[in-house]
This record gives sequence, C-alpha cells and structure tokens, in this order.
Amino acid sequence: MMFTEELSQVKNPALRKIAEYLKERAALDALFAPSLEKEKKSLGGCWNYILSEARKKAENGCACLEDEEVFNMAVHYYDEDDIKVSSVHIEAEVSHQPVKSSQPAKSKSVKKKDKADGQMTIFDF
Repeated sequence: MMFTEELSQVKNPALRKIAEYLKERAALDALFAPSLEKEKKSLGGCWNYILSEARKKAENGCACLEDEEVFNMAVHYYDEDDIKVSSVHIEAEVSHQPVKSSQPAKSKSVKKKDKADGQMTIFDF
C-alpha cells in the first residue's frame, strides 16, 4: 500500500502526527521521499518500531520521549532497510479521560480583603 493511502486510513492521533511529519519531510527532502514508498515499509511497522524503541528506554514501565526523538525514529525506520520489527501489543489509542484522584478534593477558602485599603479583587467584577 502506498504511503498516502495508508495516511488516509490512520485513526490513531499520535501516528497521524508522525505520518504528517514524514509527509512534510518528504516534500522538503527529495532524498528522503523515495523511502516512504519502500514496499517493505508501512506506517504500522513504523509505529511498532517506535513503540519497541520506547520500551527499551522505559524505566519502571514508563517512557517519555520528545517529539523530535520520535520523528527521528520514524525517519530512521524508513531510511534503513535492515530494521526488523516485531509486533508490539500496546493500546494505541490515547485516552483523553482525566485521571481521578483517590483522595477527595480539598476546597480552598478565599479570604476577603478589607476593602478599606482600596484594593479591588477579582470578585469585585
């Protein structure tokens, strides 16, 4: 499948961002552009490669990577022909649910200032 066809089918927001970066880079770099059309390369393979590299960097099961590092991994995946990628089973969808604390929220009390000093507060508006 051609890169542009794959890109149109990507639903994962993180992979879409990576794919858009690769597309933009290929438009600016004539030497890189043919790498995106290699038969043995795919966005799914690229994603698995990035996840497997992130796992190698993980400490206590957690890895944080800068965007630039992830983009460099994606370019490396497409540039190199001898990269072997095994399937990585990690939930690819990003949860946008807020993390709930097990402790009840503490209410903050706001002290009212004495208006005699002439200072207004945001509550005066």
